[in-house]
Amino acid sequence: MTGMLNPTNFESLQSQIKKFQDISQSKTVKITSNGISIEINLEMKVQSIEINPDQLDMSDVVKVEIAMKSAFNEAVVTAQQELAKTMMEAVKNDPNLLNFGGDQQ
Repeated sequence: MTGMLNPTNFESLQSQIKKFQDISQSKTVKITSNGISIEINLEMKVQSIEINPDQLDMSDVVKVEIAMKSAFNEAVVTAQQELAKTMMEAVKNDPNLLNFGGDQQ
């Protein structure tokens, strides 16, 4: 049954998904931009936000909002790049990682 997902392959797929989830939850990136530091994990969930009032005029709400948006977007792009890199390394180390059809290479 080439191309079919048998129970053994399904268990392997579940294990692989769990491995990726663990990596995505535990690995983080942190960027600092315009007085704002944002740390997010590879699931794109914010872990921490720090604002340095010495580098940012807190009385200018519009500037704070723009700085937050910019820092968050930069953190997301960085996390996406890190996630792609992490997944490519995993596939490079195990070519069968994405083989769900049962045919081993």
